[in-house]
Amino acid sequence: MAITVILWIDNLFSRAQLQQKLVHGVSDVQATSSGEEAFSILRENPQAIAFIDAENHSLPSNFWEIVKPFAQRVVLYYPHVRTEIVHQAKGAGIRHVYPRSQVFKNPGGILERLQEEKAE
Repeated sequence: MAITVILWIDNLFSRAQLQQKLVHGVSDVQATSSGEEAFSILRENPQAIAFIDAENHSLPSNFWEIVKPFAQRVVLYYPHVRTEIVHQAKGAGIRHVYPRSQVFKNPGGILERLQEEKAE
């Protein structure tokens, strides 16, 4: 099933790397540098999934509150040394929180897990 994936990733190299890995099997990969745009797409497309870098410089101070309505459709990744992010994300209802290396190793597998959960 083709889906829309939003990449809210400030780091251009990381964004390009992830976009390249996701392009197969995904109908639309949209990169954004703004939360406004990312959340707008999530609101308009209930099937869309967002990959978000927890170290985005553009994350608003109230990010954890804003993300709650979309938490089940968000994949958040963080640097291994910033484990406090896991607790904040779980508190916001985000179940798919991974160290950066896991996301970049197998983003397709993570998308499959999300799709399976949505189907249940």
